[in-house]
Amino acid sequence: MAEQREEELRRQIADMRARNGQEPKGRGEHTAPPLWKQPFCEEVDEARIPHHFREILVDPFDGTQDPHAHIQAFQTQMYISGGDDKLSCKLFPRTLRGVALQWIMNLPPRSIGTFKDLAGVFLSQFAANKPKRLEVADLFDIRQAGGESLKSYMARFNDATVRVDDPDQKFFVKAFQKGLRVGPFSDALALQRPVSMEEIRLRAEKHIEMEESRFEKREAQQGNRDGWPKPMNKQRPLLIGGRNPPGRYKEKTEQEAQQRFTPLREKKTHILREICHTRLLSFPQAAGGKQLGKNRKEWCDFHRAVGHSTEECWTLGAQIEGLVQQGKLDRYEEDRRSEQAGDEPMVISVAAEGFKVERVLIDQGSSANILYGSTCRKLGLFDLKETSGCLYGFSGEKVPIKGTVEIETTFGEGSSTRRIQVLYIVIEAEASYNIIIGRPALNQLRAVVSTYHLCMKYPTARGVGAIWADSGIARRCYQDSLRVGQRRSA
Repeated sequence: MAEQREEELRRQIADMRARNGQEPKGRGEHTAPPLWKQPFCEEVDEARIPHHFREILVDPFDGTQDPHAHIQAFQTQMYISGGDDKLSCKLFPRTLRGVALQWIMNLPPRSIGTFKDLAGVFLSQFAANKPKRLEVADLFDIRQAGGESLKSYMARFNDATVRVDDPDQKFFVKAFQKGLRVGPFSDALALQRPVSMEEIRLRAEKHIEMEESRFEKREAQQGNRDGWPKPMNKQRPLLIGGRNPPGRYKEKTEQEAQQRFTPLREKKTHILREICHTRLLSFPQAAGGKQLGKNRKEWCDFHRAVGHSTEECWTLGAQIEGLVQQGKLDRYEEDRRSEQAGDEPMVISVAAEGFKVERVLIDQGSSANILYGSTCRKLGLFDLKETSGCLYGFSGEKVPIKGTVEIETTFGEGSSTRRIQVLYIVIEAEASYNIIIGRPALNQLRAVVSTYHLCMKYPTARGVGAIWADSGIARRCYQDSLRVGQRRSA
């Protein structure tokens, strides 16, 4: 009997174990589907995070920052931590927030197999947030401010050169010397011209040490009334183009910049409302409740913050101006002719040999590009190619040709920049202009000139560039030309 009971108990225990083993399987058949449809392949799903793996420390990306910078920061951290490709795919969603996280959750299931695939679709999705690259001509707008140290100026200039798409050491050196304040270092560079920015950095080390030593001694000698030395004041930084940073120094500069914007038929608020759904504008990061300006009652739709109105927003105005210069907002431009009085000549400014040359006449009736001797000498051009012959004027007067020289000439600024090699004929004559751009250069530039609008447009790598004539300088040039004519007749 005891053996039968023991056998019966064993059978019951075996039945209970069998039933318990089947229950999880039955429950698993009715498990709810996951809320997130996994966009990664099975190999990524099966990748395990090592216990000793170092945590990835990257600022979260919410869809408003630079996607390239975020990818670079993430890959750098993964390289330091020793993560592989599959692990990179698995950990990347941790660095996303807001719209960016929602975007990756909506990717098609099993569509991502490698981190290269993930980075490609990520950069394509948020390509509009990529910061604007600089042109070489933008470097000529950088100036060393009064009281700014050589170290600070060099740091700003180096930061700008990194953002230039077409690096050219020759133009870098000329732009740096152009913006350098007159002093011992500028004199040293003038006596022995550098050939690269690396040479300038090496030669600047001693001058920077001398500046810092002199500054520390001066601060120590002045001191405070209580005998303690004064704290060192940091230099006030300047932005590209000579504009001051946000704050009390910025208001006047923005008002001056507003006056240089192209007149528009519509208000900025209306233009913003019509093009906000496109990728033409680069919206700034959310202000996070900060006040951007002095007036709390004003609201800016572009910054999504209080402090200033949309119409007063300089950042929005600058982006709209860039789009106008590219020819993408032509329908909003005013007819500028109503502002002009009389039939002024087309007079612009160009950049040549590291200098900004004003009083440049656009003459569609001239069969040659003319560089006057006085301007040629100021540019430091003395090695001319010998050429015989004369130039004949409208009334038959002739002027001997001194020679020819080919110069890389830059037209326009910012997104309208275009550089071409221009062959100039050098003559010695008294004139109110520095350069005359004739048909050869205009044809090479493929420019369309409107004397009615005092505007010249031409194709660039980014679209259509535009240069507006300066009517004030044009009138002064015309008055000077009358005085030159009177002296010749006398």
